[in-house]
Amino acid sequence: MNLDLHLVPKHANQLGYSLSLLTPRGKNHTLNTHYINLMQVKVNTDNNINGTEDFKTKARAAVENGLRRYSDRITRVEVHLSDENAERGTSAEGDKRCLLEARISGMQPIAVTENAAHVEQALNGAIDKALRTIGRTIDKARNHR
Repeated sequence: MNLDLHLVPKHANQLGYSLSLLTPRGKNHTLNTHYINLMQVKVNTDNNINGTEDFKTKARAAVENGLRRYSDRITRVEVHLSDENAERGTSAEGDKRCLLEARISGMQPIAVTENAAHVEQALNGAIDKALRTIGRTIDKARNHR
């Protein structure tokens, strides 16, 4: 008996692997197939947000975790974080802004924005809005078929 491992594409943003067993009689049996999400997440910050690699890694993880329900449909997410009042030297409630754009396979991209007092709040609010918007968009597309 031989065991073989094969890469199996599913969608544009998923790659899978399957484990096959080749019996002595030449029959091929697929034992299991697992898919790995390839959703790309890019985090951008303006000059007024401390965009360290550690921060960007945490932000990417928050986006991946928050949007995992639709990760098989999302190919790319871009996050833009900014401090809207930093140039004026002032700080106000809701001056941190997160623009989140998600590209969904076979559909138009969706974009949401959230303003909050802190960057993390703006990011989490944008993730929640994107989750609801993506759900509505997919439901509408499903109902129009």
